[in-house]
Amino acid sequence: MEEMKRVKVMHPTSGNVVDVDMPVDMTIQELIDDLIDSHFVNEIPDGYTAALKDGVDITNMDLDKTLEENGGGEYSTIRLFSGAMA
Repeated sequence: MEEMKRVKVMHPTSGNVVDVDMPVDMTIQELIDDLIDSHFVNEIPDGYTAALKDGVDITNMDLDKTLEENGGGEYSTIRLFSGAMA
């Protein structure tokens, strides 16, 4: 069975948060693609960026890396931003 990590993902405009179980080898861009496919966010021309939110600290994430490669782990909060807002 594939190893999974549970994370929280924050919508870029509404601030709604969903819990997501993601494979440990999934990149952040693949996660965003899944969120588009599941209609949590809409596909937009400028795409999305993501940041790891830890309390008041926010760290930009490399979309081509996994959660752990970006310094995150189980129960991390990932905040999405529209490309235009980044």
